[in-house]
Amino acid sequence: MTMPELIRNHSLAEEILDGHRDHAHGDEAGYNGYRGHVYRVLNFARALVPDEQERDDKLAIAAAFHDIDAFTSLNYLAGAIRAQDAWLKETGRQAWAGELAVVIAEHHRFTKYRGNHAPLVEAFRRADRVDVSQGLVRSGIPRTYVSAVREAFDVGTFFSRVVRLSCRSAAISRSSSSPGPSASFCRRCGRSSCGLRQRAQVLLIEQRGPWRTTTS
Repeated sequence: MTMPELIRNHSLAEEILDGHRDHAHGDEAGYNGYRGHVYRVLNFARALVPDEQERDDKLAIAAAFHDIDAFTSLNYLAGAIRAQDAWLKETGRQAWAGELAVVIAEHHRFTKYRGNHAPLVEAFRRADRVDVSQGLVRSGIPRTYVSAVREAFDVGTFFSRVVRLSCRSAAISRSSSSPGPSASFCRRCGRSSCGLRQRAQVLLIEQRGPWRTTTS
């Protein structure tokens, strides 16, 4: 398997990260770590899906937005999709909104995704799993490539502090309200969470259908 050359800087990812720094609520170290996670997922995903037109741009956008609201809570997928939708509209890329919304909405999925836009969605889901597992799960990517990507990009405190705090916030939120019908297991920290993917989907369905939240 031939691995693609590492992308260490992507203009769209940098534009999004620079323009949405306020989502970190002042946690500069955590946000810098998130940048490392963004580039790890981008590079792993590129290794899992064929090189097609606009592949890298789509993956860079989804990577930049997919966990951007994890600094507040684990119930962040709907917010990430709304932010992505708004940016796509502002930059004239509305045509990608449906596909990239599915990428974000399904990236916490445990099982293989077989629905619309499956090639990109499934590659991204598997790529995120590689990084979150600290390379223990490689999704068919050679060990040497996984190591090279992990060494190239430092995630700093993003996993150790940001995700842990957001898990704690979700646990507190759940304890103060009635349990939802679809509690799930958080594969990021090993703790119980609030069915974050399902709750995000409910929010999106209520607003404008299963994946879209902004007007065209």
